[in-house]
Amino acid sequence: MITRLRRGHYLPGPTLRQLANSHSLNHILIAIGRPVVKRLARRTGCTAHLGVFEDGMVTYLVKAGRGRGTIFTREGTQLEAYCTGIGKVLLAGLTKSALEQYLAQGPFVRLTANTVTDAQALRAELKKVYVRGYAIDDAEMDTNLTCLAAPIYDSERRIIAAVSISKRQGPVRPKRLMAHLESLQDAVVEVGRRLAPPCKDALARGR
Repeated sequence: MITRLRRGHYLPGPTLRQLANSHSLNHILIAIGRPVVKRLARRTGCTAHLGVFEDGMVTYLVKAGRGRGTIFTREGTQLEAYCTGIGKVLLAGLTKSALEQYLAQGPFVRLTANTVTDAQALRAELKKVYVRGYAIDDAEMDTNLTCLAAPIYDSERRIIAAVSISKRQGPVRPKRLMAHLESLQDAVVEVGRRLAPPCKDALARGR
């Protein structure tokens, strides 16, 4: 019924969260995720985010990192899902009907030369994201921005949130961020472990 945040501090556990609304879940994710996201940012030297899917958009709940001012995201604001790392992870976790409803809104706006705007191509990309357990934004939202994101699962193996690391300093290609994939996976495992039993570890690593 409850989740231990730290000694003497507790939050509602998975059972109580099922009875709570999305705002309550977001509050829990922020409380649990903020220290994890901060450590991830320090470890990788990247800007790190934690976000959720709301009303067809990505809502950024936590942002951390020394270079966070160079990236235009802000806590509490929203961005499109189809062209962001966190967004693609969250879209990959939608039910088939919810995903098809989202894709029916396409074609999508092309923001850079790399933006995937075709619904069929995006559907194929999201299948890859779901199978491998992470998503890459290769300058799809912004020409000089590259992002790597991984999912957080709840106790029923549903993707409820995602964590990402981003770089916006010159032409940063995905291969450089992939060097931090293990650190990113460790971070989502840690958040997931606090939200649900340890059996989610393998799922959070995309196995």
